[in-house]
Amino acid sequence: MTVASSGTDPNGKFMLPFAEGTFDLLVDPWSLPPGFLAPPPKSVVVSGSSITIDGSPVSGVYELVVAQSGVSLQGRVLQGDGSPVPWAFVQIVD
Repeated sequence: MTVASSGTDPNGKFMLPFAEGTFDLLVDPWSLPPGFLAPPPKSVVVSGSSITIDGSPVSGVYELVVAQSGVSLQGRVLQGDGSPVPWAFVQIVD
């Protein structure tokens, strides 16, 4: 369940308000330009006015770094007769 979400401004900055608890912080991979990879989810713990991400205290601006992919794969999804399958969803998982 999404607790809070935000788009970034032209400088890549965002602000997410949320209450105490433990959450996962992630970058939506579908929101990134082609060729960029989202970082793995980060574990966020909010207690009082303190925030830790992956066990490290956070003060100021926290930076989520996306990586550029070194490779990309293009392809087609076809039926047995060779005709295209429109709107199929293709993904790579590990």
